[in-house]
Amino acid sequence: MKKVAIAVAAVLALLFVAITMIKGRSPTTSDQLSETDSLATEDRAQIQQFWRYYRSATQHRTTGDLRRAAEGYQQALELNPEHEDALYYLGSMHFDLGEFRDAELAWQRLTEVAPTGSRGHSRLGSLYFCFEQDEYFDLAKAQLSFERALELNSEETGPLLYLGQIALVSGNDNRAVEYFDAVTATNFRSVPAYFFKGYIAWRGGDTTTAEELFRQAALHQGPAQPVEGVLSEGDTRSGAAILAESEQCKAFIVHAESLPGPDDPHLRSLMNDRYQQLDTFLGRR
Repeated sequence: MKKVAIAVAAVLALLFVAITMIKGRSPTTSDQLSETDSLATEDRAQIQQFWRYYRSATQHRTTGDLRRAAEGYQQALELNPEHEDALYYLGSMHFDLGEFRDAELAWQRLTEVAPTGSRGHSRLGSLYFCFEQDEYFDLAKAQLSFERALELNSEETGPLLYLGQIALVSGNDNRAVEYFDAVTATNFRSVPAYFFKGYIAWRGGDTTTAEELFRQAALHQGPAQPVEGVLSEGDTRSGAAILAESEQCKAFIVHAESLPGPDDPHLRSLMNDRYQQLDTFLGRR
């Protein structure tokens, strides 16, 4: 009996210890679960707030309120500093507002966050190829940016077109034609490519070829769908354009816009006037 009593006492002691340990752990486990739930709730709230800022900024961007759009994208980035589209659009808003340093910083950050993406490099290239401001205009940096963009995404025609323009401005006509030919090989509706090739022929004294190319440019002006399977700068696989049209830095490309109709009886005279204006513009650089 004494042995039985001792055994029972030992079992009871073990049960007491076990219950004590369970009771001792329960508050900690409960606290940990509570803390986890709290963190999850906080994360959800932050994500929801990010998207509120982002959607609001996008709405302001699409309605033309660039300042409020920039502020909204900045607020979104404070919650998620590595969101690629927010960085892209923040730079675009600053660019359109003429705040070139802020645009440069946003797009440089984009190239760091998305090292395999081409958008940041393309936009930096457009900044460095901006004739309207002297502080950032740099043909060498523009060329490097577009070459990097093309290396990362060879399906884009935007960098090719810019590289052709850079070669043209630099006086390398043969190289420019190679780039423009590469553009029209995948995008046969590229108005600037035909226009600038026509200018090179015109400047070389071949007015017949110049007129043919100028007519091609005039023929294809206006909105058109991208060639299937070929992305122009800013296009996505879904067909939605990411790269918005900017009113900044158009002093060069404007020469290739608002062309006369392809059947205009005064086409050659109008072509001569347009190419003379471009020639004068480039002579001032």
